[in-house]
Amino acid sequence: PYSVSVVVPARNEAPSVGAVLEGAHPYADELLLIDGRSTDETRQIAKQRGARVLMDDGRGKGAALRQAISEVTSD
Repeated sequence: PYSVSVVVPARNEAPSVGAVLEGAHPYADELLLIDGRSTDETRQIAKQRGARVLMDDGRGKGAALRQAISEVTSD
C-alpha cells in the first residue's frame, strides 16, 4: 500500500486552515503546511492539527510547493 502526504500552502489562513487540515487528515499519512510568513495563528493551528510546518523561502507559491514536496516522507 502507498502512503499519502498532503501539502498545504498557506499565508494568513487562520480562519480556515484548521478545517482544511481536519478534512485531509483521514486520507493523509502525513500533513505538511508550507507557510508563506503568516502573521496570524496559521502555524500554531496547523501544529495543533498534527501538521508539520515549514517556512517557505520567500520565492513564491510554486517554489514553496517544490520546497515542501522535497520534504515529504510518504510515497
